[in-house]
Amino acid sequence: MNTIHYILIAILVFIAFLILKRVSGKSSRNKLTLAQGSKRMPISPSEVMKRTSEMEKILEWCKKKHLTISGPEFWGTHHIFITDKLKHAVICLKSDFTTHVFMGDPVKAVEYRKYEKNFDISHSKQLEKGVLEWKIYDDYVLYQGNMLPPKEIKKEPYWGEVVQVEEFNQDITDEWLVQKIREFYNK
Repeated sequence: MNTIHYILIAILVFIAFLILKRVSGKSSRNKLTLAQGSKRMPISPSEVMKRTSEMEKILEWCKKKHLTISGPEFWGTHHIFITDKLKHAVICLKSDFTTHVFMGDPVKAVEYRKYEKNFDISHSKQLEKGVLEWKIYDDYVLYQGNMLPPKEIKKEPYWGEVVQVEEFNQDITDEWLVQKIREFYNK
């Protein structure tokens, strides 16, 4: 395991600790209540901590994947593409035919792009750490960050369920993104 893996594991352990510390004693149930309607987060703080210790396996599993995610409500169904080098693209299609794309690494978004109906980029910016972060598992994805709607419990993540997993053997390029967005809207 290299230094980057150790840093990622340390960050995830710290975040899991903060989540566990924040919700301990607030409920006799071992689930977090989220501001996603009446849904509860399906992963308990102790499960998050357990999964953190398995990060190397999870990162290996993520390679070459196209994940279809349901939730959180403000994103609805969206897609995450992960290359064999762990480059990530989160694609959120909107009813007005605009598309929000977050490019990043295994733990965070580093760039945001908004594509208009004509598939031209109308907005693009580099993102600082803490703006949008994620933890991707084979069954759920947890999202946190300053760009997400505020929550009653600040450190509590939003979540989405992995509803489909497919192989993905391509690279994420500007041309590929436009082609993929076109495919989604033409379905």
